[in-house]
Amino acid sequence: MYDIFVDQDISLRRYDPRNAEQLFALLDANRAYLEPWVGVPRRAPDVPSYRKLLVDLERRQRAGEIVGGSIMYGGQFVGDARFDGNDWGNAGHAVGIAYWIGEEFQGQGIVTRSCKTLVGLAFGTPGIERVEISSAAENARSRRLAERLGFQLEGILRAELKRGDDLHDLAVYSMLRHEWLAL
Repeated sequence: MYDIFVDQDISLRRYDPRNAEQLFALLDANRAYLEPWVGVPRRAPDVPSYRKLLVDLERRQRAGEIVGGSIMYGGQFVGDARFDGNDWGNAGHAVGIAYWIGEEFQGQGIVTRSCKTLVGLAFGTPGIERVEISSAAENARSRRLAERLGFQLEGILRAELKRGDDLHDLAVYSMLRHEWLAL
């Protein structure tokens, strides 16, 4: 388990419950912006619940189940980017990327550069042949990120994503190892 250096401005910091107050403040300030797209705001309504989430992420990271962390940009926390899902830790052939960023930090390429680094790490790992990015179909920014990185739209899963009482379509993108190596 280690911090991931993305470039001179960005790093993915290991999950640490001691950062709960800072990260919760970012999440809380962006709650209305993130809630349509990300499940974290509903799972973390207060600092203690966010700390509990970080404890679980730290445990899973130590176990090798996830790779990534809290996005640091210009010396402050601005979001999160990681491989999520059990395949990473179970020597499966596919991993999925999950991410979010505070609204004020969008449009600076922070998540794009973070995800590009994660994709490179995945395909640098023996046995990983596929990386997925899934997004609410109406989340145009997230979908453009996948397309900018060269991911291919595999399809739209109708009524797959539940946010509160509402069902949304889910756009599923993928990149295969040979496609990444050809870029």
